[in-house]
Amino acid sequence: MMDSFEWNKIFGGVLGTLLFVAALNILVDEFMTPEKPASGGMTVATPETPTSGTSAPEAKPDWGTVLPKADAAAGNGG
Repeated sequence: MMDSFEWNKIFGGVLGTLLFVAALNILVDEFMTPEKPASGGMTVATPETPTSGTSAPEAKPDWGTVLPKADAAAGNGG
């Protein structure tokens, strides 16, 4: 049968382990906090669009005629 000194060693070991894990958790949280960015996100450069509606919209290519003429070996797209 175990006496009270043996139980004290067991409880002390468990308590010491719990305190060590708690302290390690606090220490890791302090070192691993992410840095807050200065701005709210990534800045994307966009071309200026004309404010007057005088320019016509850009024509889209007809892919049905462009793709059959494309030659990958020559490096041209149509």
